[in-house]
Amino acid sequence: MTKVISFIFSALMAISPFAMAHTDGDAIHAIKQSWVEAKYEKKGKEQAHAFELLLEDIARLRQESDLPVAVLDCWEGTSLSSYASAVGGTRALSMVKKARGLLENALSADEQVEDGLALGVLGTLYHKVPSWPIAYRDDKKAQRFLKKALDVSPESAHTQFYYAEY
Repeated sequence: MTKVISFIFSALMAISPFAMAHTDGDAIHAIKQSWVEAKYEKKGKEQAHAFELLLEDIARLRQESDLPVAVLDCWEGTSLSSYASAVGGTRALSMVKKARGLLENALSADEQVEDGLALGVLGTLYHKVPSWPIAYRDDKKAQRFLKKALDVSPESAHTQFYYAEY
């Protein structure tokens, strides 16, 4: 009987990397891994669905963990901006606006959060979204955020990629 219970528990724990997270460090690693898988290994509707699940997991972490708000805002904003990119169209506009707010909140608490990730993603958003009156495109702001991301983490592949893309 204990083997059956152990098997069932193990199977349930394998459903989500977040279920396996025993520490805040594990939870952050699971967020990063899920984001990478959604961003680079999935396409189309499957990608959008993966980002939906990731955002649900981040919302759960807000309730259940002691992770700093800056880290959660950074990853929620990053995931939401990636989700918006996957969805596209007018539906994405409200997402990128909310993502900007989350990233700005993260930066107000910790300007170097996640080794400059929030800076890089926010810079990319400022560069890629449509301009006013539709959204908030501003290439000067984009460049400031992207350069600051490079200052914070010059060796980061993400910050280098975001700046090169700009």
